[in-house]
Amino acid sequence: MALETSVFKLVDHNREALSIKVVDALNESPIDTLKEIARKCHESEYQQIYLNLTEFNNLDPAGLNELVQIHALLQSESKQLTLVIKKDSDIEEWVKNKDLDKIISMAILPAI
Repeated sequence: MALETSVFKLVDHNREALSIKVVDALNESPIDTLKEIARKCHESEYQQIYLNLTEFNNLDPAGLNELVQIHALLQSESKQLTLVIKKDSDIEEWVKNKDLDKIISMAILPAI
């Protein structure tokens, strides 16, 4: 598993945000991957964090629970989490079926 992190500017808000992208996670435990993400989010100085899961399809109910815990952790630190996912992906289906899209902000990219 690898996590690519980068910083970008939110033009409308005149501040920077952190992007974390999960890559090469096919054989990794989703829980281990998400716990590493939680640690990076917690240590981050940025208030807005985009978690790019477009290449991460290994998510199950336990992984969804971990996403909710990451969201709660960030909220308690006055940070905002936005999930970046692909349209019509397994993750989008899981998130919508569990109504997590009502509590966690999402950016849905077109499936190519």
